[in-house]
Amino acid sequence: MKIITTKNNGNIYQMDLEEAQEVVEIYAEQNCGGDTRQARSEMTRWVDDLPVRQRVAIRRILAEQSAVCG
Repeated sequence: MKIITTKNNGNIYQMDLEEAQEVVEIYAEQNCGGDTRQARSEMTRWVDDLPVRQRVAIRRILAEQSAVCG
């Protein structure tokens, strides 16, 4: 489980990768016709405007990608 700190209020949230992926999949179903790649792109672009749970999820996924890619 990774700890994610929100940018605006400094609160600490914990979310594992599986939960983060589920949140992105739900966003994709609701907003992107099920396209998770588009959902990740949109969520990354609008991260500061997302509800906290979605914000933590996309930051968790981005942190995982960063760890894997470099």
